Amino acid sequence: MIKLYEEFSKEEPKVEIEYWDNGQKRFELWLLNGKQHREDGPSYQVWYYNGQKLSEWWSLNDKFYSREEWVNELKKIGSPYYEEQKMLLDIKKYNL
Repeated sequence: MIKLYEEFSKEEPKVEIEYWDNGQKRFELWLLNGKQHREDGPSYQVWYYNGQKLSEWWSLNDKFYSREEWVNELKKIGSPYYEEQKMLLDIKKYNL
C-alpha cells in the first residue's frame, strides 16, 4: 500500500474555494490528480451564508469514508498525517 501512496502523491493537491457575496466561504474542494482527496482534513466542506459549517466529507482517491474510516485508511497508506488526524479524532470522539 505504501507504494500506491508514493505513486499517487506525485502531484501537488489543488483546492477550489468559492465564497458567498458577504465574503464567507461557501465551499472548499480538495483534488489530487483530478480526484477528490485530502490527507490533512476533509476533502469537501460546505458553509451556510452566515459562516456556520453545513457539512464535510472525507475522501482519499475519490473514495468517501466516515471520519473514523478515513483515519484508518491514512494509517494503511502510511500517510504522514495519520498521527495528527488520529489525535484530533480521539479528542472529538472522547470530548477531551
